[in-house]
Amino acid sequence: MGKESAQIRKHIDEERERLEMNIAKLEGDFDVARTFVTKCWKSPLTLVGIALGILIVIDTKMSTHRHKKTRETNETTARDIAA
Repeated sequence: MGKESAQIRKHIDEERERLEMNIAKLEGDFDVARTFVTKCWKSPLTLVGIALGILIVIDTKMSTHRHKKTRETNETTARDIAA
């Protein structure tokens, strides 16, 4: 029974250590998020700038995709006409 108790104790200690590390990570992530939100509330223009940046990136990706699709369609049409 002593060996089982030692194994159980070791398992509990390992789980406790793992949970403490996870809690510390969550606390760190929360602090980063809280700092970000606080800065955004103090300076809403920062948030607007971030949103515009994201929109520009999305628009660029969508524009590239649309342009590629149009080019493929035009090539297909040219092949159909030639045939």
